[in-house]
Amino acid sequence: MEGQYIGHLQYFATGEGRTEILASGSIEEIANFAGSFYARGLTFFSFEEIRLAMQQLEKDEDLVDDNDRQDHPALLAAYNINYHLPAIAKTIKEGLGYLSFSYKLYINYS
Repeated sequence: MEGQYIGHLQYFATGEGRTEILASGSIEEIANFAGSFYARGLTFFSFEEIRLAMQQLEKDEDLVDDNDRQDHPALLAAYNINYHLPAIAKTIKEGLGYLSFSYKLYINYS
């Protein structure tokens, strides 16, 4: 079985708005969900990396504001899963296994 990951992307463009993508699956499945344009900016994490990042954020949510941290991308992905997909976050925190999900948010500010 191919590895299972969580993919995360935040894309901001002046005049185009904001896109947030969170998805699980193989790297290929996540990239296909995101589309060829957004797939280039995806960051991939194991479920364990996200679970550990969620535990860190429970202790200090302000860690997500520290862009200089080596684990900042995982903290940001964990923070956004907590915010946008709380039921998924709860399941990951409890370590109940693999989940299949895909989430795409687009907001146009213009």
